[in-house]
Amino acid sequence: MANKLNSMGWLLAELAVGSLFAANAMAAPVTISISAQPQSITSGGVATLSWSSNAAKCSASGGWSGSKPAVGAATTHVLSATTTFTLSCVRAGQSGRASATVNVVGDVVPASAPAPTISFSANPQSVIFGANSTLSWSSTNADACSAAGNWTGSKALSGSALTGPIYANSIFTLACSGTGGTIAQTVTVSAYAGPPPTVNLMASPNNIYAGANTSLSWWTTDATQCNASDAWSGSRGTAGSESSTALNAESNTFTLTCSGPGGSATSSALV
Repeated sequence: MANKLNSMGWLLAELAVGSLFAANAMAAPVTISISAQPQSITSGGVATLSWSSNAAKCSASGGWSGSKPAVGAATTHVLSATTTFTLSCVRAGQSGRASATVNVVGDVVPASAPAPTISFSANPQSVIFGANSTLSWSSTNADACSAAGNWTGSKALSGSALTGPIYANSIFTLACSGTGGTIAQTVTVSAYAGPPPTVNLMASPNNIYAGANTSLSWWTTDATQCNASDAWSGSRGTAGSESSTALNAESNTFTLTCSGPGGSATSSALV
């Protein structure tokens, strides 16, 4: 009887020790080992990944993907940049993660695109009221250009254009853009009044009989247009001559008013 009790005691002790080892095994942390060979390659090459884990279930992320066995090896895809391969494993509610990096030697970092440049000018930069200036421009490293200010619309990457008549100080802006960014440049064309015009009007003869006519002649400086009034009327050139109609009044006044960028002036002749 005593021997039987001793045997049962030993059995119970062994069972307790076995349970303790099993519990410790279940509580052991997840271990993962992963490596890459070679660790450095040139662009366009491949590496071999090797791994092992005490877990039952693993998955890949980073430079690879999908479910993986607890122990295995695989060849990477063709690599053109440094890549990290990560393996995550799970067992009995515990998880772990490990990574291996393959360095690609000579990884080329794209150079920054060159910034665009503009050369933009106006000639002349100062004009008499109503005159034109010529805008000229060129650009580099640009894909498109557009105008703003006193001109608008899309513009060629280089070219020239007339401003049109300028009557006040005018600002012209050109902006060009490319892969490397956008740049804008501005030119200003100023307008100024020219010298005041002068007008000379003569009538010959200036004494006539009733019903006769006289000859009128005139000339100007710095004028762009002229208008007749009083004994004659209508628009006139800035210089000329003509005969009057028959005059019957005792006194006849012929007036000519001319204007230009610098103002206006008037001259009269009495017949």
